[in-house]
Amino acid sequence: TLEERVKREKRAMPLILMVCMSIVESKGIDSEGIYRKSGGNSQIEAIEKAFDKLPDDQLTSPELEDALHGDINAVTSALKRFLRRLPEPIITYGSYEGFINVAQQKKLDKKIESLTKIIDGLPKSHQYALYSLTKHLNLIALHCNINLMNFHNLAIVFAPTLARDLTGERDIQDMQAKNDVTECLIKNHSTIF
Repeated sequence: TLEERVKREKRAMPLILMVCMSIVESKGIDSEGIYRKSGGNSQIEAIEKAFDKLPDDQLTSPELEDALHGDINAVTSALKRFLRRLPEPIITYGSYEGFINVAQQKKLDKKIESLTKIIDGLPKSHQYALYSLTKHLNLIALHCNINLMNFHNLAIVFAPTLARDLTGERDIQDMQAKNDVTECLIKNHSTIF
């Protein structure tokens, strides 16, 4: 779980998230379709393997540096895959229903108020990961005139990863609500956090 990972690494957020976001911000922020385009599977696996081999007290290794300096889309894919494989998503299963219900609210201030309450109820590691990720995605969206990834496009990419129902049976049914609330979260990051 995310909580176990941060305890093991003795960090506020898993290193893979911190490093991948940093690489994207320094080398891929203007890359067209960033986060929408997928990287090659062998390079994604090389990144994951390099992170897995890294001792918890180290921030990098030659193997990791080599893996990260290839295709930027492999870096973004490794980040998304890490989030997708978490046994409990960042928006926890217990918070899912409230998260989806935010979409029904018409006024932005009420949406922000509801999202703030939901986030306050998340474990600290989830709060910090969500804060960092939405701040990062907000920055990516500010470069949408070049990378073509506006708030809406980023929400479509990240909504299924950030929030999932326990059974997966509601993925299609809740898709629009998840996208809308995720877009609100990214767009209003500074107000919510």
